Amino acid sequence: MARLNPAAGLAAAALLWLAADVCAATTPADLITGPWRIIRGTPGPWASPGEVGAAEVRRLAGQQVVFQPARILGGGALACADVGYEQVELPAQGLFQGGLPEPASEAAAQLGITGLPALSLRVSCDAGAFDYHFAAPDRVLVALDNVVWTLVFQPRSARAAAEAFLRAHFSGDMAFTPAHVTAKARWLTPGLQQAIQGYFALPTRDDEVPVINGDPFTGTQEYPGKFTITQVRTAPRQAQVRVRFDGIRGQVEYLLAHHPEEGWRIDDITGRDGIRLRQLLAP
Repeated sequence: MARLNPAAGLAAAALLWLAADVCAATTPADLITGPWRIIRGTPGPWASPGEVGAAEVRRLAGQQVVFQPARILGGGALACADVGYEQVELPAQGLFQGGLPEPASEAAAQLGITGLPALSLRVSCDAGAFDYHFAAPDRVLVALDNVVWTLVFQPRSARAAAEAFLRAHFSGDMAFTPAHVTAKARWLTPGLQQAIQGYFALPTRDDEVPVINGDPFTGTQEYPGKFTITQVRTAPRQAQVRVRFDGIRGQVEYLLAHHPEEGWRIDDITGRDGIRLRQLLAP
């Protein structure tokens, strides 16, 4: 299946978390479904000096939070059931239920949110309502008890990361377009995201077959219906995960890189023909 030809201006911007593109590619729950880890807590800028103690900002640090379509597991008071997700775009003044001091945009930037309006998920459940604000595709912030908690997307292993990516990929549209890649950005390294963004920024012609003519994540033009992980080789900071797709000869190898804080991310893919995705993305 050939890649759609986006307008030149849209192609360069699509991986910058524009909510309109993300909405077209996925459901709100898909943006956050999976395992995340709370890496730190910061006193909310609205709290009075001394109101939040050192122990309070460490209380949830290191805990894993797993977002599922109907419930949230772990994370202390963040855990809840009967979950509903709503995607919203919020100006700086609307973040953290309007709690940022003025100028709100500067306060948001100090917390790591620089793209405004901010893509956010409003979560309602049996424990209350929470707003999760995206600072990046793999990083969200949420306020609880006057503490701003930072969560990063972090599968426990290279196999888990590859499997989570493939499950998400198989559950939606596999078209290689800016919007659909954006929705899966949290599984990709920043370097691979940048390379894909550069590819989409290149000018295209309707009378030319694109370099990537199909789905590079499975190496197919007709989407497979099932995948099987056949081999995992792991080194301290790198891993290779081999995958077989039903009805298709050969295997695809996912090359993953590990970051101490961000965990495992897909950094490249070697197709059945031995050609790497980064080679196809190169101008």
